[in-house]
Amino acid sequence: MDDLFYIFSIGFSGSDITRALWIGLLASLLVSRHVPPWRMTVVAFMIDRAWPFYAMGRAGHDQDAVMAAVYGTIAAMPQDMAYYSVRLLGLWALIHVGYNLRRFLHFTAEGGLKERGIFPY
Repeated sequence: MDDLFYIFSIGFSGSDITRALWIGLLASLLVSRHVPPWRMTVVAFMIDRAWPFYAMGRAGHDQDAVMAAVYGTIAAMPQDMAYYSVRLLGLWALIHVGYNLRRFLHFTAEGGLKERGIFPY
């Protein structure tokens, strides 16, 4: 049980939680019937993984340092699979909750089932 707690604490810790919240909740605004939450979760996860390397480049690090960080991340991927799965599931939960909250707000603001169906958009 301590191992599971450790994996969850690493999956969402420190400044990573604010980045995950912003990415997840902003991505939930782009979800619709045509773009399901799981598909937007994959896009959000890719943004979440590429963001640190983009920030390194913008901060003035050499291209060699950025590429070394990318290579290190790729090389450590098999060992960090538990972290990535927790992160992916967490982003999926944020996007799914944000999407369903938006649907619920539209549903109640328009008078429920009387005027429109359950999918207002």
